[in-house]
Amino acid sequence: MTSVSSIKIDREIGLAHFRRNADLDQAGAVALKSGVFFVLAPKSSGSKVLESLDTGGILPAGDLMRSGPLDVQAVRNTVLNLARLVQCMSLSGCSLEWFFREPYAGAAAKDAILHQVGGGSYERMELTANSHLSFIARVIEDHRESWSFFMFCREAKRDEPFKAEDVKFMVVNAYDGESFCCWLDDRSTFAKDVLGYEEQLLTAVS
Repeated sequence: MTSVSSIKIDREIGLAHFRRNADLDQAGAVALKSGVFFVLAPKSSGSKVLESLDTGGILPAGDLMRSGPLDVQAVRNTVLNLARLVQCMSLSGCSLEWFFREPYAGAAAKDAILHQVGGGSYERMELTANSHLSFIARVIEDHRESWSFFMFCREAKRDEPFKAEDVKFMVVNAYDGESFCCWLDDRSTFAKDVLGYEEQLLTAVS
């Protein structure tokens, strides 16, 4: 069991990673001009390891499993930790809409509502303060397909068209899919709670 924390990373490193792996033409290019980048990673991770966002090895390997003719060790990921972070935002009282880019392969989450953002297709999820942690985790897991994972939330404004500057939080996969790299609008009303969430929530990787 490994204790995972939200660890702030250098802005240029985070920005470069998002530009490589996120669909910024559809959402967030304007937002990324400000805000902070952080990763969900073990508190003991060294700075050089954290900076290598495209390389795995930040989390310990799990049990041996069979893959074809080989025995391989599965690497734990931080889906539950990200789900707790999302739940923390949902409890903030802010009116937020959540969007998950459809994975390149695999089925979309049940009960999702397909919503067009710009020219791309995303699943829009209605997450509220009553959304159960297990449901949030399942939605994230259903939309994870290696490097195709991209999720964001925006501040919902009634009867107004989608604007990239309304985006408050974005996430892409990192470390070969072991964990996540996040961007947060640090001017948002819930930013302080989000950045300090590991002090408020259980963060053990299961």
